[in-house]
Amino acid sequence: MKLNVVLLLCLSGVVPITFSAQRTTQLFFIDQAVSWPDAQKYCRTKYTDLARVKDPSVLVELNKIAASKGFTLWPLWIGLYNDFYNWRWSFNNVSQTSINLTLWYPGEPNNYGGHESCGGILAAGNWADWNCALQKPFICYN
Repeated sequence: MKLNVVLLLCLSGVVPITFSAQRTTQLFFIDQAVSWPDAQKYCRTKYTDLARVKDPSVLVELNKIAASKGFTLWPLWIGLYNDFYNWRWSFNNVSQTSINLTLWYPGEPNNYGGHESCGGILAAGNWADWNCALQKPFICYN
């Protein structure tokens, strides 16, 4: 499957990324650092929700393109959160395990200090858990 990636940097601080495959999905990199709940609220107001990132190769390619444009905001909030029983995607509260793919960085999720219940993505495309109150840029999608 060939994925065409188009990167457009906007002056507003939003970086829309359009993926052309079976369906078109738009990802929006928001360079404002906020908590996970604030990122979710923003994405649900302006777009659909925080991004569901299920393919590490796409994020690796995005990282290369973004870095070539001087855009380095990693790590970023994505739509992963822990409901105390398992990890879920923000949109529709779908269990992360239901997609038959896990991209956790080795040793993650670790719930360090018992306060890490929100998920983000690293530059290499791996997921990690952090305290939801930490301020990070984030990715929304439509």
